[in-house]
Amino acid sequence: MVFLLLGVKNAWRNIGRSSIAILSMALATAFLTYSVSLGRGYSPGIYADYRGVIGGEIAAYATVFDIGADNGPETLEYRRLIESPMTDLAMFHPECFDPGYLSPVDHSEQFAPELLEEIGSYPGITAAYPRYQMPALWQGNLQGVLLDVGLRGRDPALDAMLVKHPEELICAGRWFSEEDEGQPVCVLPKHRAWSTGLLEPPAIGEKITISLPTITEMDGDYLFDRLNRQSVELTVIGYIEVSSRFLSWHATQGELIEYLYWTFEEIQLPLTTWQHLWETSGGTSFRPQQFSLIVDDVAYLEDTLFNLRSNYQGISLVSVVDQVERIKQTMEWETRPKLAPDWLYYQAPERNTRGSFQEDLRLPIGLALFMVAALVIAANLLIMVSERKTEIAVLKAVGTRRVQIMLMIVSEAFLIAVLGSVLGFLSVRTFTALSQLGGGSQLISFLLGVLRDFVLALAAAGAVSILFALLPALMMARLSVMGVMRHD
Repeated sequence: MVFLLLGVKNAWRNIGRSSIAILSMALATAFLTYSVSLGRGYSPGIYADYRGVIGGEIAAYATVFDIGADNGPETLEYRRLIESPMTDLAMFHPECFDPGYLSPVDHSEQFAPELLEEIGSYPGITAAYPRYQMPALWQGNLQGVLLDVGLRGRDPALDAMLVKHPEELICAGRWFSEEDEGQPVCVLPKHRAWSTGLLEPPAIGEKITISLPTITEMDGDYLFDRLNRQSVELTVIGYIEVSSRFLSWHATQGELIEYLYWTFEEIQLPLTTWQHLWETSGGTSFRPQQFSLIVDDVAYLEDTLFNLRSNYQGISLVSVVDQVERIKQTMEWETRPKLAPDWLYYQAPERNTRGSFQEDLRLPIGLALFMVAALVIAANLLIMVSERKTEIAVLKAVGTRRVQIMLMIVSEAFLIAVLGSVLGFLSVRTFTALSQLGGGSQLISFLLGVLRDFVLALAAAGAVSILFALLPALMMARLSVMGVMRHD
């Protein structure tokens, strides 16, 4: 213990000369904290409207189009996907349909029955639930014109867990209540591609006619027969809208602002109503092709997503934030304002349509930075202990053992690493603490996350510093007392 304290005192005495080593370790720790903990973390309210409509923060698809980098020698094939009316894949990932994507050979497009429960209990996941969706045809104002729509069942218990309840997005009428379960009522999207088949949106309280295809099964897949269908009437009780962004420009009459809205085709239904329509159409047991995940803390969304991808490579997992950011670049799903000039729109860069390979480079880059910082500490330490050869020789002359000399020198390196890691950690974490707490993160969850990240940063810094300090410590421990005295 005496030699440990002596090493700490020596490091503190020469703290000014170790400033470059401390700074290098601070930079390495800051990168580790930012990349591992907050590199692609988000504030709690990011895209809350979209997450409320979509139903969570992560979308899971049985179709494998998002390929992990560590799939090993797995053989891939190029495919063009047939659009499934039971998922939103065509909306967010049109590249899977034209021109196509890469997928493992002989891959099943069905979820394993126990997968939903297993992922729902995964660390960082609050809930996992199926996407209840089926196709339908909407008979518009013009006789004989049918519009393709999707019927979406909403589970009230799970909707209550979302960061923003769909009820908050109602722009006219109301959302579902307990009394609506099993009743033929619906909520429509306020902004959709109103075609010539539906000139005006129906009023609140008005009935709309929906045609349901006949559902059959063949080889485990659902077939939707649109020629044999039956009609049902649904009463419109509300409208939902999501404002995606606004455009502002100056004109001769002053500043003009035009709002853009997310255009989608889903008709929202109470879950029990949806289940009744599914059975009415001939559907038996429902096997989802997509499910949604709600995360504990969106600040760690990308970390949770990467861990899930590493453990469940037989499905595609995509963050809703990433989906929204990608699709908004093309403005493909937004209603175009009538007054906005053409120069406000741009041609989005062409996306990679050959499949997506996920690889996390944070660990090797962070490790490389720590290696560089540790080398700086070792070089700095070697210079300082070389100047204290006489002091170390005297200690050895009075009976100090080699391991005690090494402990004294290693403790110097450890103190430098600790100071640098604390400085780097606080420089990143301080600026995010208020935004996370102010955004609604739970205090206990936040404190546990901070503690976990600090222990990780401190352990990484201490480990590499001790490892690289062993060389100068071993050199000084082997120092010959007679050689030093003769030289002096």
